[in-house]
Amino acid sequence: MNAARARNVALEKLTELRSIILEHIIKASALSDHQAVSHWQKEIHSYQTRLHRYHKGKGVKPNYTKDLLWEYLWEDQVDELPLGFIEEYGLKDLKLDVEDIKAKLKTFIDGVMKSSGK
Repeated sequence: MNAARARNVALEKLTELRSIILEHIIKASALSDHQAVSHWQKEIHSYQTRLHRYHKGKGVKPNYTKDLLWEYLWEDQVDELPLGFIEEYGLKDLKLDVEDIKAKLKTFIDGVMKSSGK
């Protein structure tokens, strides 16, 4: 697969997963005492691993940058945070710790960007 096609595929995967990634990070932050936190953290790690595979192709330059991931995962979605889970969990007056969410998202991005096997 040529570099341009590989990058397009990587961006398509990022676009496909970005809402569910942010939703899981928000859940892990907002509902840190919930019994499903462990499950959400495993899912977050799974998405991180999946995007990492698309980040580093064989012999091609990386497909993502930290700025690009931040733009797709936070900036493009911040006005429309995926908060549908609020009703699902019967929550009212949920106060989000935006700084905690951002910190978790930055940790996620760092994991995507990590070097394979190093």
